[in-house]
Amino acid sequence: MNLPHDVIAEKVTNDRTLTADDGAYTWYEPYDYTLPTGNTAYTFSGVNGSALQLAELGSQVLEANTPYLVIAGNAVNGSINAETVVKATPANNTESGEYGNWKFIGTYKSMTPAEAADADMWAMGDANKWYYYTGTDAYGVYPRRAYMINSEDKGGGAAKTFGTDFSGSEVTHIELVNSENSEESRLYTLDGKYLGKKNEINVKGIVIENGKKVMIK
Repeated sequence: MNLPHDVIAEKVTNDRTLTADDGAYTWYEPYDYTLPTGNTAYTFSGVNGSALQLAELGSQVLEANTPYLVIAGNAVNGSINAETVVKATPANNTESGEYGNWKFIGTYKSMTPAEAADADMWAMGDANKWYYYTGTDAYGVYPRRAYMINSEDKGGGAAKTFGTDFSGSEVTHIELVNSENSEESRLYTLDGKYLGKKNEINVKGIVIENGKKVMIK
């Protein structure tokens, strides 16, 4: 897929379905989509030992060209039977959250297992675990999916996985924070983009700090 600029579609037909099995699926589409009730979206929010932390989005609206992880309690098709803005295709993979050696990215490109291994990519697999590509895998990278990238934690070729920690990073409430606070907490947008350290930037509004929504005045 390669759209040089935004287009307006009379309707969008999505050929991919997320099964209603409470399983974890990645999501990356070029249009805003309202996730049906009974499903929950997450963004990358940190690392906890051998698990990658994901924070609950706190909204049912999935933004275009933004990678998410979705827990499908109900079936999700993704089709929209109404006029919809389909965004231009990004020139590069879109990042949403970077912690240490880890990045969460969405892609519209297909890749062979060997290409995925060279790019240091990890895919969501069984039991909500992330598996790195060895280059001899049965499947490569699919477009309209999200993946982790990490070049440092492959264990020297030995089998290694990272779990997914949903519980330690859920957005549960909003705290009011004084913008003059000098703490060195890292701040992120609601879709996981890193803004900077609290004592180094001047930002106001709702942001993510320590895995929680906070309002900075």
